[in-house]
Amino acid sequence: MLREEDEDVPRRFTEVYQRSFNMVLDVTINGVSHQGGEFTVEVTTLIGNQSKTSDTLLMATGWVPNTDILDVAKTGVETNQQGYTTTDEFLQTNVPGIWALGDIVGRYLLKHSANLEAAYVSNNILNPDNQVAANYHAMPHAVFAPPQVASVGMTEQEAEGRGATYVTATDNYSDTAYGAYIEDKDGFVKVLADPESGEILSCHIIGTDAAILVQEAANAMRFRAEVEVIVKSIYVHPALPEVMQRPFGRLPV
Repeated sequence: MLREEDEDVPRRFTEVYQRSFNMVLDVTINGVSHQGGEFTVEVTTLIGNQSKTSDTLLMATGWVPNTDILDVAKTGVETNQQGYTTTDEFLQTNVPGIWALGDIVGRYLLKHSANLEAAYVSNNILNPDNQVAANYHAMPHAVFAPPQVASVGMTEQEAEGRGATYVTATDNYSDTAYGAYIEDKDGFVKVLADPESGEILSCHIIGTDAAILVQEAANAMRFRAEVEVIVKSIYVHPALPEVMQRPFGRLPV
């Protein structure tokens, strides 16, 4: 589950859900039938063929832009092969006077990304002589599930794929006073940083209020702050944000 997250997070997330649900992962769907108010799904798993029966079937099919339905081509605005609107770095389309922001741009399909783009578009329309290119650095995201998941920056596997030099540290919620108090035994914070410059490369969280906690790392990364900005800050005790400071303090930078 959550395969695009840093590998340690989906591993823990899947473990949590396997305690409560009968989960069959890495399967090939061979067929689906509906009879007597029940759905039967035929699958091939690593151990052979199986049948799964349920009264409800949910299919997550993803999403595609509806530029074709809206006949965007009639405006002359160019779209890419996936159907997303193409823009320049200032978020202006190829047609003068037409700008794009939000999901249709296809960069980050997140509301807070659209808010960011709206600020750039507003400035660039009203100040044509002082346009600013959209800067997406340190775009955070979150999964509002139990437990919450939040992340900003590259995953460790991405860092390895790019040949980036990095150091990493992880700390558990339960190792802090508040984390132990709320008995969050699954939560942890994982961070990556550049060992030479000390710049924060990423932060990955699973656990209580992860979507709130990640904001601290996102803000620091947005301004390319170094690890010491968090390490040398004063944290209220006992409060959950202490779990953010601990892994940064353990990084060898």
